[in-house]
Amino acid sequence: MSRIIRVIILVASFNLITACASVSENVFGSEHENVMPFAEQTVQSLGGENLDFRAAEFGYLRVLYDEEVLPLAKLSEQLQLADRFRSGIVQYSVELLRIAEMPGAEEAQVSAYAATFMDIRPQFVTWLQVDEGEYDAVVESIRAETTLLGALRKAQPLLDRGGQKFDDFALQIEEVTLVAAVAYLDATIEDHFEIFMDYNKLSVIRRDEILSGLTLLRKYRRGDERALDQLREAKIVLNKDLAIPSSPTETQLRAIEDYLLAETRVDHELANYMSADVTAYLQAHAELEREEAEVLAALTVARLQIVAWTRAHQAMSQGVKDPGNWLKIALDAAAQTKQALAL
Repeated sequence: MSRIIRVIILVASFNLITACASVSENVFGSEHENVMPFAEQTVQSLGGENLDFRAAEFGYLRVLYDEEVLPLAKLSEQLQLADRFRSGIVQYSVELLRIAEMPGAEEAQVSAYAATFMDIRPQFVTWLQVDEGEYDAVVESIRAETTLLGALRKAQPLLDRGGQKFDDFALQIEEVTLVAAVAYLDATIEDHFEIFMDYNKLSVIRRDEILSGLTLLRKYRRGDERALDQLREAKIVLNKDLAIPSSPTETQLRAIEDYLLAETRVDHELANYMSADVTAYLQAHAELEREEAEVLAALTVARLQIVAWTRAHQAMSQGVKDPGNWLKIALDAAAQTKQALAL
């Protein structure tokens, strides 16, 4: 991860911490959940761009991208799973708003809220690996509450665990899955363009040799006798029919010079012929580097968003007037990260 993104994480984390000091000042005189700003900010914060390795947007790299290859398939699967988690949070928040606006006694709201947790039980038990007995016990404690605010507080430990699980999962994508996918694509690029890039490297070396040979010929013509020995020892002239005598005639010198210039012309023609392949090689690597940075930035933003969301939910369960302020912090961090990526 780039240094600037790490700095943004630190700044955003500092904002989250310092917000703790002021959030207690924003509480109602009588505690009551305030779901509207929480739900609105959740949709705004988590309802945006998907986590994705955008292969469809590739240009030069598209022909080398095989989504069925294990490292790429695993990355796609895990990013989609992380996205479903974020989508689930949005759905939960919208459902919570619906429950909070239900008419009638709060007991009905509490009952509907407990039913929501029964609906999402498979996700907690299977993906978050929460013990079934423990989960059911929390749901029963939610159902036993007489106010929605009390039910929110009882549910908080499960949501905190979900947030921590997401953070661990996103970090695993960053440090393991994405690294493996990028390494695979990098090796694929190198393998695909190997013959062109090998020739290109040799061509650069040969170009320098020819330039050195022409320089030595010019030095010899200007009276530097050692230049001829250096030309012979460097084995720049590869044509065995062009031996370099100790005292070459002008015709022999011209033949050597013509040979070197002819090689230069051939090399130039081949370089022009392969220029498109060299460009494709460089651009494929550039696309891969850019996409890796974008996925890292998106994961960073998502992690900050989930941390902010769990803190906002906790603040709401404590009766904080505008828990959506937590999510505004995450939105600011997202904007900073995207701006940094564009620099």
